[in-house]
Amino acid sequence: MLVKDVLRSIENPLRAQGFRRGRHGVFLRPIRVGFETFIGLNTATHRGDGLVGVNPVMGLRDEEVENFVSELTGHPSIVTLTLSLGYLMPERRYIEWTFGAPKQEMADELLNCILTYGCPAMESLASREAVIDALKERQNRRPTSLYREYSLPVAYLLYGDRDSALREIRDELASMGGRADEAAKLYRLFAQKFERTAEVRSESP
Repeated sequence: MLVKDVLRSIENPLRAQGFRRGRHGVFLRPIRVGFETFIGLNTATHRGDGLVGVNPVMGLRDEEVENFVSELTGHPSIVTLTLSLGYLMPERRYIEWTFGAPKQEMADELLNCILTYGCPAMESLASREAVIDALKERQNRRPTSLYREYSLPVAYLLYGDRDSALREIRDELASMGGRADEAAKLYRLFAQKFERTAEVRSESP
């Protein structure tokens, strides 16, 4: 019950700031057409001190990229870039907000950090060029994707850079070698569909 109360104390101020609750319990707020700020509230309930820990994850959703990935994979794709809020703050480290009870003061402090540091960082990435640059970097403590091998070629293709898109696909396939695990099989299937789609788009007037 405590976890639900804690999350409710955070959710209500987020809604007041224009965020809506999306699928899988995340929160979304439009930045401009096609781009949204994403917030995921990860919780830790098995701490030795008995407190509830909340780790907000900030993200950017590039709607066109995620819809394209979903179409080719057949699975929902929600967020394009993510990073734990603490790494966007001056401390540049993992930070967990702890609640012994659903205190509104702590929830308001968390909201202030989201609005001061998290949202501006995501808003600065709300363009296809910025998304591509972030996906290319592969740097720790910078917004990136756990599924960049899917998102980056799609972003390139939507940007009009077919050659870079296909190069990313082929480089990823080469790095897999002879792997036969499920993830490799799924990516090869994605790659086949992607290459057919890229070919069709190149033939379109």
